[in-house]
Amino acid sequence: MTFKKQLVKQLILVGVVVALFVTFFWLFRVNIAHKLTSIKALTSQRALLSSSAENLSMLIKDWEIARLHRGAVDDMVPHKDDLVALSKDMEAIAKESGISLSFGFQEEENPKQVGGLGLIGFVATLDGSASKIIAFLQRMEDEYFSMKIDVLDFSLHEGTGSTKVFMRGEIFFIN
Repeated sequence: MTFKKQLVKQLILVGVVVALFVTFFWLFRVNIAHKLTSIKALTSQRALLSSSAENLSMLIKDWEIARLHRGAVDDMVPHKDDLVALSKDMEAIAKESGISLSFGFQEEENPKQVGGLGLIGFVATLDGSASKIIAFLQRMEDEYFSMKIDVLDFSLHEGTGSTKVFMRGEIFFIN
């Protein structure tokens, strides 16, 4: 019986050792799978950070190029504080052209944006001869690059021969 007892003990011991090895290898496999998942996540994060760094580098280069042209943009686009003078300039040009002008600003878009381009709407009504109005509009186009006209509605008054123009548009400005 001692042989049987010893055999049973050895079989139990071998079974325990096999169970420990199986458990160890299973846990090792789970740990490797977890580490592989972590490595894949870190690799994708590294690729994302690399792409972000590359994009930031390109933006910095573009900023350096754009900064060289900042003075030219400042000359072409009015500052927010200059918009009142712009409307007075337009009225003076209209008076010189021999037409009447009614001009008003609408609500500003993106008023909280600082340091970039802002946008403000305007409405205007012109009254005078068609040739003078066209000359005025041509002068506006030549002098004010930051103005975009969305609506331009001409109407002719047959009795007086005068033309009335309704304009609606936007003016870009520097905040």
